[in-house]
Amino acid sequence: MVPLLFLLAVVPGLRAQTGDNVLLVVNRNDPVSRAIADYYRPRRSIPAGNVCYLDTTSDEDISWQTYVEQIERPVGACLQKAGLQEKVLYLVTTLGVPLRVDGVGGSIFTSEHCSVDSELALLYSKQKGVQVPRPGGVPTPSS
Repeated sequence: MVPLLFLLAVVPGLRAQTGDNVLLVVNRNDPVSRAIADYYRPRRSIPAGNVCYLDTTSDEDISWQTYVEQIERPVGACLQKAGLQEKVLYLVTTLGVPLRVDGVGGSIFTSEHCSVDSELALLYSKQKGVQVPRPGGVPTPSS
């Protein structure tokens, strides 16, 4: 009974996530990407300031240099410009944004191949000055 009362006391303080916590990443060069964003944004109540438009290729596979120059830096700039670094919890990419970053092969533990969304998940840490090695896995931060 006590745990139930505790849970009921805490629940009103919990806040659901909203569109304010989302950065929608759109490829301006891809008409399908723009159409998806136009459909998705109002239905999820994502503020217009939480949309990051990229000028990149719609190829699924890209080089590391293309990723850094056309995706990582612009997304980081969108977050900083709008003051969203501490507010955005979700990065949503639309169809038309590249999926994979090509790299040197090797074993599963030393490969430099990666996915765009996995690399973007590391962006917050990189903006905070954490050095992330390119090859291999990235350990989960301990709390």
